[in-house]
This record gives sequence, structure tokens and C-alpha cells, in this order.
Amino acid sequence: MNPLCKEYGFPHKGWELVDVIDLGEYCDSVDEIEYENCEFCGHEQIRYVHIIKHPEYNRYVRVGCDCAVQLTADYVNPKARESFLRRKTARRRNFMKQEWKMSSKGNYILKYKGKRVTAITRSFGWGVVFDGKWVWNFRGKSIPDFDTARLAAFELFDKKG
Repeated sequence: MNPLCKEYGFPHKGWELVDVIDLGEYCDSVDEIEYENCEFCGHEQIRYVHIIKHPEYNRYVRVGCDCAVQLTADYVNPKARESFLRRKTARRRNFMKQEWKMSSKGNYILKYKGKRVTAITRSFGWGVVFDGKWVWNFRGKSIPDFDTARLAAFELFDKKG
């Protein structure tokens, strides 16, 4: 892949940060992460991809944090958004280590940071309840197993917690 920084006419300023994504968000180990290369400089193995756009360029560009800072001339938001994702990864890792207890009704219960999360299984799949909110889907699909229910529980807890 030829880095875009060498492409004639590629704008080197005036970019806007659209999003930052964690390619390892739901991976169990770093070996599972499908890293990307920075499209601007060619740097390899980028986990946190900063998506940027420019009014005079016809597509979004996926870059690393340093290139996002340089191209957007924004010295705060790219780093802050990546830092937020890194902290969320740490929170998820900690949440997933917690031990769930089985209730007398056969539901799984987690008491975490003074709050209660429940995972239940039914013939059609798993569900999660937290703070009065029920969830039967995770990432657009039904919840097939307990591990996915725990991820759904984390997302519910992390939004409210």
C-alpha cells in the first residue's frame, strides 16, 4: 500500500475527525485483532483507527492518532477519544473477570459496584436486565450465549454506571 502522504494533491490540512474505532473491542486476545495500517503514513498495526474526512477528498481516510492530530490540527480530540476507548477496554476487561452467581430461579446475577445485573436464558436466547432496562439483542443479533450476555451487560452497565 502506498501511503496517501505521497499522493499528488492529497490535502495535508483541513481534515475533520469523524470517529475513532477500536478494532480489538470484542477480541479476547491481541492475537485476534485485525490491525490496520495508517492510510496516510503507512504505519502498521493500528488498533485505534481515526476516521477523518475532507471536503475536497472523495472518501473517508483511516489513520492513526498522530496523523489524525496532524491532518485535523486538533491536538485534543483525537487523543481524548482514543484515550476514552482505551479506558473502556480496561473497564470491560475488569467487568468480564467478575464472578456471576446463580439465583434459585436459574438466572445469573452479578453485583458490581453496588448495582445488580441479571442475565437470563429462555428458549429463544439470552437476555440481560439492568436498572429496569431489558436487552435481548447485542450488536444487532440475538444473544446466543452467556459470554455474549456478559458483553451486553457490560454495555448496559457502562452506559449507566
